[in-house]
Amino acid sequence: MNHWPALLQRARTSLLVLGSALVLCLALLLLSHRWSAQQQAALQQSQGELSAQIATRSASSAELLYLQSHIEQFRRLGQLGLIGPADREAWVQQLLESHQRAALPGPLQWTLHAPEPLAAGDTAAPSQDNEARTHELEFSLSGVHEEEVLALLQDFANRVKGRMRVNSCSFTQPVPEGLNAHCSLRFFTLAGSAGPAPPEPSQKAASAPTASPVLGPLLYSRQERAAIVQARAAAGADAGGSRVHLSGLVRREGGQGTVWINRQAVAEGRTLPPAKHTRITPAGVAIDGQRVRVGETLDLHSHERSDLVAPGALAVKGQP
Repeated sequence: MNHWPALLQRARTSLLVLGSALVLCLALLLLSHRWSAQQQAALQQSQGELSAQIATRSASSAELLYLQSHIEQFRRLGQLGLIGPADREAWVQQLLESHQRAALPGPLQWTLHAPEPLAAGDTAAPSQDNEARTHELEFSLSGVHEEEVLALLQDFANRVKGRMRVNSCSFTQPVPEGLNAHCSLRFFTLAGSAGPAPPEPSQKAASAPTASPVLGPLLYSRQERAAIVQARAAAGADAGGSRVHLSGLVRREGGQGTVWINRQAVAEGRTLPPAKHTRITPAGVAIDGQRVRVGETLDLHSHERSDLVAPGALAVKGQP
């Protein structure tokens, strides 16, 4: 007699429970394997991100060490005027002060051209924050000798804040009373902010101006140069104090302008003897009610006027 059907009938419930348990275990095994694979992938991703963060932190630490090792040089360049906003007005003011210290005859006529990119042929490119620029400052003198011009340039270079070079100096019309000099200076700046830096005394500005070297005959001999200075001093003693010379004008929209009278800066609304009233107008400057152009000298008593260059002495070339 076959007893298997009866045994299976009695064990049916147990077999169903056992089968359900096996299916559940298999499902749990599959889910565990899938979860383990997901966790492994997440762990690998986290390890990759951690490695990237460690590399970024190492690079940042290297950059920080580099900046810390060069911050003093960067600040020094900022103090010298090579990095940061160009203080163009201070360049002109320092030139006028050097001209005044040298006691040279006026007027000093200057032109500060608009800044240009340092790279040639790149004027159409958009301006960048770190773009290097050049600034051309030209000035003209009359009735001087060559040694005085060299001394003026040396004094200006020793005191001005910024990096500059003398592009050219031309001397024309040498006569017994002196010659005409025209010089071009070029400043170099790198736009951007140099950041706060503690002030340091400039060794060049703190030191006393060095005496100009004794030159041999260039355009004038030593005796002729001395005669020019003596004649100038005598002419100045006879001229009196009624003459005013306008050497520069700066207008500011919505702000106070500045004029340079007798080589001294005068803020708008103020005056400088012998003038009693100075006013900036759309057409120029009015001194005691008389209109004066830049480069012109006015005698307030006799109302006589004179320019730096005699009329007809210069010829303007046409555009190519």
